[in-house]
Amino acid sequence: MAGVVKDDFDDLPDWAVKLNFTAHSPAGTGRPDSKEFFEKCVARPLRLRDSWGCAATAGIAVHNYATDIIAKEAAAGEAFRAAMAYLDEHKTLDHVDGDAEKLSIIRDSIYEVPRPAEADKGTLKRSGTVFELTCEHMLEGVREATAGSNVVAEGKWASAQFDGLQLPFIGQLDLQDRGVIEMKSKWPRLSKTVKRGWTVNSLPSRPDPNHIGQVAFYWKWMRQASENVPVRLVYANCKGWRIFSSESDPELSEARLSEALDRMRTIARTREKLMRVACTEAANNGTDFRHELFQMIPAPDPSHFMWKDVPAPYWQEAGKWWAA
Repeated sequence: MAGVVKDDFDDLPDWAVKLNFTAHSPAGTGRPDSKEFFEKCVARPLRLRDSWGCAATAGIAVHNYATDIIAKEAAAGEAFRAAMAYLDEHKTLDHVDGDAEKLSIIRDSIYEVPRPAEADKGTLKRSGTVFELTCEHMLEGVREATAGSNVVAEGKWASAQFDGLQLPFIGQLDLQDRGVIEMKSKWPRLSKTVKRGWTVNSLPSRPDPNHIGQVAFYWKWMRQASENVPVRLVYANCKGWRIFSSESDPELSEARLSEALDRMRTIARTREKLMRVACTEAANNGTDFRHELFQMIPAPDPSHFMWKDVPAPYWQEAGKWWAA
């Protein structure tokens, strides 16, 4: 169970400072141990960046678009120009398979939204670029998710201490009203089986378990001020949008959210124990703290989606630690 908010994170245990691992994150519990530890203990101190592909950049741009309009009262045209400018800053990555092609699809390819079966035959079909439609659908989804809210604000940074852990959890909400609103965008995938070279997947029929963990943390944090904290998870793509709500979806019930918190706590507790043991072994053996830590963790799986598209210098540095 999550405890009270902890505002002072300066008093960290010695092993956390030595390993540059000062906090857990809701998203981090969904990463393999090899990725989470290497990123925080080695990559960040060396300023080795795991550059994002265009899908992640486009997702942030869509998030900014909806946030600017809903929380900052920006005009739609102004918000879309800012979102496009953010997307256009993306530099295609040679080490990410198909990144340039995917960016072209997201930015420039036209998609025609299928007309709903119940629509009048005279209803015109909607069309636009994949990016434009995804922005519009995310905005529609968030508006529906926040209907009736007096104020919708840009999400705050949340920090909380879990029982049995020495390090806090820290994360930032997407949006908040009296509850949690989380936005997730979905993008086309490359396909050799269709003429145009790409296809659009359907929106998920149930929330992603990693996303449930993220909203569970924000839910628990907000419940310190109010018992009634609804959770809404909004997915959008160029086809449309879908909302999962704690008020109607069993996957976001209080029981499921509490289970997700317990899983996060277990993962974090195991990681803290590994770091404590590593630092003790290093002190006894006169070795590097990180060396001892990585000896207790399976080597990265190059086929895992969080490892397969990392830049060459990032991967080469990781190889040194697991080969040592």
